[in-house]
Order: sequence, then structure tokens, then C-alpha cells
Amino acid sequence: MGNTILVFVMMRIYRDSHRKIFDIDRLVNEGHEVLFLSFCGWNGYSATVKDPYLIEKTLFINNDNDIENFINKYTDKTVLYITSVNYPRSFIKHFNSLKNHPSSQVLGYSTRMVPSMIDLNIRKSISHGITKFIAYRPLIKRLLSSFNFNKVKLDYLLAGTLYQTPFFTNFSNTKIISVHTDDVNQILSVQNESQPIHTGNYGVFTDQLIPFAFKHLYNESERDEYYQNLSDFLEYQRVNMGLDIIYFAAHPEIEVYSMQYDFLKYDFNIVKNDVVRLIKDSTIVFTHFSTTVGVAVYFNKPVHILIDNKLKDHKSVINRIEVISTLLNSPISNMDNYLESDSKIVKVTVNSALYSNYKIKYLKDNEIQEHSYCHAIRTILELKG
Repeated sequence: MGNTILVFVMMRIYRDSHRKIFDIDRLVNEGHEVLFLSFCGWNGYSATVKDPYLIEKTLFINNDNDIENFINKYTDKTVLYITSVNYPRSFIKHFNSLKNHPSSQVLGYSTRMVPSMIDLNIRKSISHGITKFIAYRPLIKRLLSSFNFNKVKLDYLLAGTLYQTPFFTNFSNTKIISVHTDDVNQILSVQNESQPIHTGNYGVFTDQLIPFAFKHLYNESERDEYYQNLSDFLEYQRVNMGLDIIYFAAHPEIEVYSMQYDFLKYDFNIVKNDVVRLIKDSTIVFTHFSTTVGVAVYFNKPVHILIDNKLKDHKSVINRIEVISTLLNSPISNMDNYLESDSKIVKVTVNSALYSNYKIKYLKDNEIQEHSYCHAIRTILELKG
């Protein structure tokens, strides 16, 4: 559309699911030229994208020459770079090279909201709020921006909600476009569907591939122990809660790990690429600390948080879990020793006030009903004229 090319810059994760996350098909159908630049390999990460449609639109950047070739090829185009603000340090230099393009702007996004310990610390929350208030004053923003706090300079920031606008953007002239989080995009696409996946009472476990994501905690034999304990725990809950079934909502990367691990040897009822619809009509959601907690909150579903002895002793993990548990008043169960507990079955309820507050802070704080990336891109192009 026009002379602007949309360039999605992938720094550490690049999956087939990004086609849906960014709604690439819609952007292309609307006439936009779309390209992906994958820096994953150069940054020491692994791009698992396999979709031929995406690969055809991708340039894999592995050195400075690749960057220079890209810039030379698209010199006659105006470039809108679209990239996560959660970039590795090694990316800063690479991205500054991309900015050598004679006509380019940057749309950063922070659209996967996860509560942090600061939300439970009153003193820090007040300090954080005062700092944000001061930083948003135009004069002080201009003054602070001159100190170049922002390593990757953003022209625009697509934020999930204004509450968690990343701190560093306050010290720049970045224009903030607040729409909603990534999960809400999926929610909007299914919330009016009337045909449920299952008509009875059922639960959902949202998998995070924990033994693989934390492979320094779990050796190969301990992967079996993790999944066996998980299977036993979920079956115990199913029987005692009177559920018809508990679905195992597979992580987007399960296909990658299925080549090295047999998930089918457990009695999991695995469903792929449908976690939002699963949660929408469920009775209860089981999780560790998945961002899909937000989907459960949006649809007002009780959340039961699971840990094991290894996660319990991992400081950053248990901090995230305790934050979610506190913000939602959700119980935590250790699936390694739940049978030894005095309360094998815990009561899981929805606190309407806490859920409402969570939605506003971490999911959606406005009435926009459009896909967030499409909305932001359209807004920017309209501003550019």
C-alpha cells in the first residue's frame, strides 16, 4: 500500500504462530507489502518457523552484509520497522545499522503483559507512578530524551495497556498507541462463536513446555517425572471436581519438541492451536505462569496455579507465580506432593473485583475492537499521510 513496506524484525523468537499474531494475511489482503527480518540466528537464538508462506517473506540476517544488502534493495521504499521492545543487548548495534535506511520509522511493541513484583510492593508502585507522571510532562520528556536513555529509538510504541507502558519510553518523544494485549486479539476473534469445543464441564491445562524451557532444572529422566506427576495431578482433579475431561492446551512449539519427546505416552487430551476457544467455555484453568492466565481472567474462569519442587525453588519463577496468585487470589498446588497435603482439593473461585482490576491493568483499558497491530499500523500510516 503506497510506498511503505512493513518490516517485522524478529530478534529471538520466530514461529509459525507469528502469522496469526500479527494477522499477516489481513495486512497482505489490504495491499501492504510485508517482509520479515530474522536476527534469531545471529543473536544466538533459534527460529523455528516452518510455514512456507512466512519463509517466502523472510530474509535471514546473519551478518552486516545481509543488513547492507537489505537496505540497498529497499532504498526506494519507506520502511516501517515493527519490533519487540524486549530485545537482547546484541540487537542494539544490529538495529542501529538498520536505521541507516534513508527513510524509516520504528514501531516497538510491548503487548504481552505479565505482572511483576513491583505490583505487590506499595512503596515501589507509588515511586513508579510518580516517575511515570513526571516523565510524561512534555518539558521534562524533552529534557530527559537528550540524555539518550532509549538505546533503540522508537517513533511509536504499541502498548497492551497504559498501566504497563515500558519505563524507558517515558524519556523520549515516542508516540504511544495503547490498544490491548496479544491474547485479546485472539479473544476478539472467538468471543462471539457459539459452538463450544465441549458441551459439558471440562478443565484446561495450558502447557509451557516447562522441562524444555528450564532444561537446566530437568534432565531427561526428570522430564518423565514432571509429565507423569502432571498427568496424575490433573486426573485426580478431574475425578474429584466431577469434570468430564481436562484438555491439554499444547504450547505452540510442541511440534518441535515432539521430534525428541513422546508426549503421547501420557493420557493427555492434547489440543493444538486452540487455547482461547478451549478456555472460553471451560469450567477451570490450570497453569503455571502462562500469559494465557489473561485469557482465563477475560472470560472470568477460575485459575488454579501449579508448581513442583523444582519450580518452587526457582526464584524468578516462584516470584511470577506468587504475583499472579496474589493479584487473582488463586490457589497454588504442588503437584509433586499434593496427596500428602491436608487440602488435596482446594476451592478455586473468581474474585470479580480482582479480575476486573487485572483486566484493566494487563489486558485492555479501552473500547477499541480492532486487531492491535493492524490498528497501530493504520494509525501510523494515516499520520504519515
